[in-house]
Amino acid sequence: MTSDAYQSPALPLGGAAAWTAATLAADKSWIVELNDAERSEIRAAFYAVRGRAPYDFSQEDFPAPKLAAKLADLRDEMENGRGLALLKNVPIEGLNDDEARVMYWGIGSQFAPAVAQNRNGDRLWSVRDEAAGANQVHVLSGDGDGGLQPISSRAKARSNGPLRFHTDGTDTLALLCVRPAASGGGSKLASSVTVHDEILRRRPDLHALLCQDYHRMFESNETSAGGGFYALPIFTRVGDYFSSQYSRTYVEEAQKAGAPEMSPVQDEALDLLAEIAEETCLRFTLEKGDMFFANCHTTYHGREPFNDEGTHQGTAAQDRLLLRLWFAPENSRPLAEPYANIWNTIEPGAIRSSYQQYA
Repeated sequence: MTSDAYQSPALPLGGAAAWTAATLAADKSWIVELNDAERSEIRAAFYAVRGRAPYDFSQEDFPAPKLAAKLADLRDEMENGRGLALLKNVPIEGLNDDEARVMYWGIGSQFAPAVAQNRNGDRLWSVRDEAAGANQVHVLSGDGDGGLQPISSRAKARSNGPLRFHTDGTDTLALLCVRPAASGGGSKLASSVTVHDEILRRRPDLHALLCQDYHRMFESNETSAGGGFYALPIFTRVGDYFSSQYSRTYVEEAQKAGAPEMSPVQDEALDLLAEIAEETCLRFTLEKGDMFFANCHTTYHGREPFNDEGTHQGTAAQDRLLLRLWFAPENSRPLAEPYANIWNTIEPGAIRSSYQQYA
């Protein structure tokens, strides 16, 4: 059964969100610097809540009007512009990891409500190597005897291995770099709008397939609405609003879970998607104090492997550490009906994520 979530006729989307690495290199206005006044304001707001835990204070407890005005512009850019931004010079120098979390939570409170990222309802997530370098290569899950093991994106993200292009189960993603890796760990970001338009130009037959259902495995941290897999197109539209939800790992896992067999040409369409994402993506390495925002409906993100040179959590505070927030901005777009399988609501501007029911 195919979905009617994509409107016909199929036309290029274009617009500011259809960027490439080359266009971002030519116009660096997506890189935003915090000035001295804004940094001072953030530090003053942090000192007012220092010693409190994230979740224990709200936007009103972290007054930062200059920052709020800058983040309002970024919020509009996420939804109506390029769908990405790099905020530099977040003043975390001199802070320990717990204090950095408090400051990050306060900054995030000025952007939009933070939403649940797992079944525990956690809204602030640490991304670091917790496998001591053991998960460089990621393979399909399985117990070796043909049985199926639940796959965990948590285990993949919390290793030092590479991450293929994918989207998270949220409207907007933000990452703060507390410490970069000793080597590697570069980020990759691709415009799913650019990928969509280029597939349509090169292979309209494959574009048509990507607008139809692909079966995906429910992640072990996601709720399953009556089965081990669900159907959702890679490309969907509601009126003028485009969204692409993509993780090839979960498509591959669904095949092992007994989903309807994917045809070779469907697999070819995913190959082309990955190829174009690699061709057009932005590659960059986050530095200490960098905070990166991305609209998950119009971007794919990935990661290159990294090396902490033998340090890992519990032995030294020198490991790569990113802090992640998922946001539900008030200006978010409507989602196509198939998203109801994994999101708590498809209404625009709602507090939503693939785990929000556990918040």
